[in-house]
Amino acid sequence: MSVYDVDFSKVGPRLLPPDKRQPLMLSWIAAILAPLQWVANLWFKEYRTGSTALLWLSTTTYVKYQRVIYNTIVYESLINGNTSLPTVTSAWQVVQGNFIGISERILYTGQTLTLTYALNKRLMTTFRQPPNVSDVYISNNVLTAFPFIIGATDQGSSDIFSNTSSDFIINNYSFTSRYNFNINIPVAVYNALDPIPANRATIVRAFVNQYLPAGITYNIVTY
Repeated sequence: MSVYDVDFSKVGPRLLPPDKRQPLMLSWIAAILAPLQWVANLWFKEYRTGSTALLWLSTTTYVKYQRVIYNTIVYESLINGNTSLPTVTSAWQVVQGNFIGISERILYTGQTLTLTYALNKRLMTTFRQPPNVSDVYISNNVLTAFPFIIGATDQGSSDIFSNTSSDFIINNYSFTSRYNFNINIPVAVYNALDPIPANRATIVRAFVNQYLPAGITYNIVTY
């Protein structure tokens, strides 16, 4: 039992004087408090702990008040016999901008294991504890060669000795983009993110960039 678990169907009658707890009065109180129960469930349960709704399916007909997840957003049906896309505002309303609860999201970080779990949760794929490999997994890239650095201070420069140096000294430098790690995503999952290919990377990066320190770079790889 949590302080967030509020049941107005029990609170309402208890606040009435005993002689007022008649069926007609109880029904009236229940009708008045129903919107409060809806809001309490939305914020103190689904927003906090996450939605348990199922993914929207084009083959399913939905009834009024039924909730679905579509593109990570939680929608509630406004009508019976609903077969419309959740983006149709006359048939659906948004009740949560993210199906993952805020209590979980605030724990996400850029550490490999945590980020791997978060990515699989966001993309609705399977996370597996190492040494097992998750559907979406991270592979680190080893940066092998660093050129000699001349900085404004001793602390910002490479070390050099009579017969060696801490970094490579070469005549010509050829720099290429090197990523710190790769995010590996099943191609079917990646393609399903958006019909427009350019938007798929944007969706992944919008999620991942929240949790990475500045200067850390990564590449998205499909398999």
